[in-house]
Amino acid sequence: MLKVTARAKINWSLDILGTLPSGYHKMDMLMTNVSLSDELLIAPHTELKLTVQGNPTVDNADNIVYKAAAALRSATGYAGGADITLYKRIPHGAGMGGGSTDAAATLIGLNRLWQTALPLDALHGIAQELGADVPFFLTGGFARIGGFGEIVSPLPPLPDIPLVILQPCKPQSTQAVFALFDVLADVAHPDTDTAQQALLHTDFDLLARSAGNVLQQALEPHAPPITEAIAALDACGAAYATMTGSGSAVFGAFTDAYAAAAAHRTLRKRWNRCWLSQTTAQSITMEEA
Repeated sequence: MLKVTARAKINWSLDILGTLPSGYHKMDMLMTNVSLSDELLIAPHTELKLTVQGNPTVDNADNIVYKAAAALRSATGYAGGADITLYKRIPHGAGMGGGSTDAAATLIGLNRLWQTALPLDALHGIAQELGADVPFFLTGGFARIGGFGEIVSPLPPLPDIPLVILQPCKPQSTQAVFALFDVLADVAHPDTDTAQQALLHTDFDLLARSAGNVLQQALEPHAPPITEAIAALDACGAAYATMTGSGSAVFGAFTDAYAAAAAHRTLRKRWNRCWLSQTTAQSITMEEA
């Protein structure tokens, strides 16, 4: 049996540069993994079986974990199956890639369990058919993401940056938030090149002046708790605070762990969906269970 840890992500900056010929949005994002994670236990079985703990509403064949397993089996011609138990901790509909990291963990875990030995580029091809964020999670760390999400350019690893993550409102539909962006009259685009350099030098002042999330601009008028939570993070001393992905989670980055812990103690009194976390250079890790 394998125990696979699937870590979430945050977007330091998220821009949309237009529309691709395929109809997808052309993305330009700075993304990194965080320690908040789901866990998968994967054991050999004659059929594909999936059990979800922590979010039973997704315990069905529509779950992206099941789709990832089926896609790998189809691509390799593997005749057997697997018994997968997914323990959900990453919040749903939060813009943290919970489903995508689970899918990547499934591909990596089953490729090892089944000894199918698909190279990374072949897994990448399967991943981009499953979802826009799935390719990133195959390698993870700190990266700049382009295309519709399939172009992953690794960057030097960041130091461990303390984070406080909040989900201040209901889960958001990615499709609905992108639709709000599509009718946005004015967009303030971030300076992603400068934001990238700011992060590589851990310059949060420069990051705050250059980074941004255009989907936050679209969602905030319809979700006031997003604005309130970011303001609360700022008031608690965050060096940089923003929404991640298409929401509904926001996060604050702190200069030291003590400040983050103090902010977490304060903020969780108001928001019960509040996590103390940090950046990490690892996306998917495995061990024998």
